[in-house]
Amino acid sequence: AGFVVEGAAVPGADGANGPPWFWGVGDRGLLDAGVDGAVCVVGSRRTDAAGTRMAREITLALGRDGWRVISGGAIGIDAAAHEAALEAGARTIAVLPSGLDVPYPHRNRRLFDRIVGSGGLLLSPFPPGHHPKRWHFARRNVVMAAMSEATVVVRASSGSGSLLTARAAQSLGRRVLAVPGDAWRRDLR
Repeated sequence: AGFVVEGAAVPGADGANGPPWFWGVGDRGLLDAGVDGAVCVVGSRRTDAAGTRMAREITLALGRDGWRVISGGAIGIDAAAHEAALEAGARTIAVLPSGLDVPYPHRNRRLFDRIVGSGGLLLSPFPPGHHPKRWHFARRNVVMAAMSEATVVVRASSGSGSLLTARAAQSLGRRVLAVPGDAWRRDLR
């Protein structure tokens, strides 16, 4: 069963510009944990194998060390981060740019079910029936940064929503870490 909470109940998202309400399904107790021990992992939707590998390796290590992993549930880096968190036995939160009854992207519905089934949480600042709109992604990205102690950006192109997440994290005084290229290529330093 789902729940509705006031914006003040969501860690870090209670500022003057924060959404007044959030809708969730899954472990509501994850909201009580605060920002400490939560990391946001975001990046390109159009990543390559090296980007996916990097997101997975980073998230597996963080998850095994007990970090809660927050991402946006999108294809690419977001999905890789959620999958790796689940593999590591970590708690993960997907913040969606749509109402929970119209999850976006629809093709990740099984992933969303696994997140909830493993004790994680789906969260949205948008009420039921809201299909994603361009501006929804920006709001979702700011919420993810606000809920996290640090943000890790893997393979983001200029102008991407991931960089908006990084700027939001930086403006909140949170740590921002980036993996812009292929860390396994010896010719790149």
